[in-house]
Amino acid sequence: TLQGNSGLAPAAVALSADVTSPGNVPISRVEFLANGNVLGSVSAAPYRYTWTNAGQGTWYLQARAVNNQGATGTSSSIAVTVN
Repeated sequence: TLQGNSGLAPAAVALSADVTSPGNVPISRVEFLANGNVLGSVSAAPYRYTWTNAGQGTWYLQARAVNNQGATGTSSSIAVTVN
C-alpha cells in the first residue's frame, strides 16, 4: 500500500509504503516511482521517502518492493497533484 501527500510546487511529497513478502523472504529495498521513474529507494523499514522539489502537475506514484531473491511487487498507482 502506498500513501502520499501533496502541496504547492516545488513540493516536498512524503511517501510511505506498507510491505509484506510472501514466504517471509526479507525485503532488500523499496523503490518509489513517479510516472515510472525511480525517485529513490529505502533499504529498511519503515519504508518512507520524501520526494523534494516535485514539479507542478499530476504525478502517478508507485512503490516497488524487491526481496532478497530478486522478486518484485509493485503497488497500484496513486495520483498526486502539485499546484
